Amino acid sequence: MHILPKAPWLSVLLPTRGRPDKALRFLESLLDTASDPADVEVLLYIDEDDPQSLGIRLPGLNVKRLCGPPGVGLGVMTNVLYRAARTPYILLCGDDNVFRTPGWDDIVRAEFARFPDDVALVYGNDLFQGEQICTAPFLSRTACELMGGPCPAVYKSSYIDTHLLAVFAHLEHLGHKRRIYLPDLVIEHLHHLAGKAELDDTYAKRPMSGEEGQALFLGLEPLRQRQIGALARHIRYHARKAA
Repeated sequence: MHILPKAPWLSVLLPTRGRPDKALRFLESLLDTASDPADVEVLLYIDEDDPQSLGIRLPGLNVKRLCGPPGVGLGVMTNVLYRAARTPYILLCGDDNVFRTPGWDDIVRAEFARFPDDVALVYGNDLFQGEQICTAPFLSRTACELMGGPCPAVYKSSYIDTHLLAVFAHLEHLGHKRRIYLPDLVIEHLHHLAGKAELDDTYAKRPMSGEEGQALFLGLEPLRQRQIGALARHIRYHARKAA
């Protein structure tokens, strides 16, 4: 009897630009620390004019490469990767992150298993900003579909994590505690502002930070309210069914 291979449960969405060494370091840390790397697929978004990144691969890990025009924003890249993913859970991550906690995948799966309605934002400790920023957020496909995607495509670089935290913090105010911070699950953010990397071209050319990014974030408040409403209705619906 022919046995079909098990489908992965998690898609890691990893936009990378001009930093193949850092992207490979990230992949190696994932492979070294996951309890079951075969249960994870990694989707890379790579600029068409970045031949070094096009060669990124790592035996033992399912890595898929998607190419697109150079210079598009992080929100667009993330949504392109999300549409290519086929798993029930996703991780939004950057190539300057490194997995430090062995068995992080088992830990995250156990957290999502606590919520039959499948709505939660799970994130660990980045050893930089801790609970205040979800540098590497895990989300269910259920939550992403209710929100219309993992993040608004209009974000160029900053504020995707702030947007997600704002949505789930408001859910908590409504009585639905689904913002799950795990301080002992470490995905370290080796950012240059933390003194853990040199300032390279990718950092230096990040678009739309500061006042422009904040203005966009504030302007998306009506969208966040719609997302919060959709998530809250879904949670209440499943609570009524289970009662």
